Amino acid sequence: NAENMYFLEVSTHRKLIHLHTSKSNGELFSYDVQINGGEGFIQIQDHLGNYFQFNSKDRIIESSNIDGSKITINKKTITLECTDSITLKTKDITFNGSKSITNNSEKIGVNGSDSITLVSPDINLDK
Repeated sequence: NAENMYFLEVSTHRKLIHLHTSKSNGELFSYDVQINGGEGFIQIQDHLGNYFQFNSKDRIIESSNIDGSKITINKKTITLECTDSITLKTKDITFNGSKSITNNSEKIGVNGSDSITLVSPDINLDK
């Protein structure tokens, strides 16, 4: 059955190509790769539930792991979700928001404090 074998399905009737691996020979993980022309997506997933999907029909690119971390690019909106932290390491960050920055929690700041510390030779705040 599909749980203990490798298979490659090419179906013009179902409009998809599906590659599947199993764990029946001591493999650490099983994988499914599906190109679904009928529904308009490509998806890669392991048996744990980690996945990547490129959805041409709905214009969504999404990746998620079993820990609840998720990146979604939905048309003109990008959403990053995780339970612990997001770290950006780079030389420069430029923010060109034209409307607002919103904090939806009771506390703002680092480690639950209600302050933000900025360290810089020049800090400009304009209204």
